[in-house]
Amino acid sequence: MNDSQQVSFDIRLTRKDIQHLNLQHQKKLLVISVFVYWLLFAVMFMANNRPLDGLAVTIAVLGGAAVGALVSGLMYLFVTFRSNRMYQSDALLQHNHSYTFSDTGISTASDSGSYHINWKDIFKITESKFLICIYVGSNRALLLPKATITNQLPQGVAALKLILNANIATDKLKLRKAS
Repeated sequence: MNDSQQVSFDIRLTRKDIQHLNLQHQKKLLVISVFVYWLLFAVMFMANNRPLDGLAVTIAVLGGAAVGALVSGLMYLFVTFRSNRMYQSDALLQHNHSYTFSDTGISTASDSGSYHINWKDIFKITESKFLICIYVGSNRALLLPKATITNQLPQGVAALKLILNANIATDKLKLRKAS
């Protein structure tokens, strides 16, 4: 691998980065809860209002949508609150981290230490609208905010994706087509 395929950048995570990660993991649950609570409200309302007329059905549908949106909104706020508390309580998240991606793996250094991760030790890599997450275990990941990478690398996230595509098996790599 030549030098053009080695990239280095520095990351300092923010509260928003942690929120994006947690919301990414809760996205399916939030969407499903809208429909579950909508359906639950509608069924319960219609079961208690016999005979059914147009007004009762309209109230059941609109009320169910409102209840589903309310419960999902509260769940969203809870995830945001929990993310903020996680960020505040974890001093290591708030350190500057330097990353170098090369043909041998990922090297990282911060005030708390340094280590090297071989490509074969990567569990999976995912990409969302705001983050690239490199999982080294099912619940442990390196968070790479795409905006920070774009600001530091001339080719942006595309340079990092080239290295990831060259070194990670496709079954472990879940990147977006265009970013």
